[in-house]
Amino acid sequence: MAIYRGEVVTRWKSTPGRNDMELATLYAGAFTDVTGQPDANLVPDPNALVVAFEVDGTTLAAMQADATLIILWAEEIKAEVP
Repeated sequence: MAIYRGEVVTRWKSTPGRNDMELATLYAGAFTDVTGQPDANLVPDPNALVVAFEVDGTTLAAMQADATLIILWAEEIKAEVP
């Protein structure tokens, strides 16, 4: 299975006392906030952050089809073995 890494713009999903990357609640993979924003600095508008990801090809295809996400870049880091 091929693995891809990249960066994407996504939204915060906030609930009282907790902020989560919306992307991480929708897709399986490894996600890291690269903006380094403290929770106290999160504002509801524009509600956007940049997230680094590592996902499989199926997940990347679903993310690319998701109109709520902006994929900044993606590259294959582990090729699919036949």
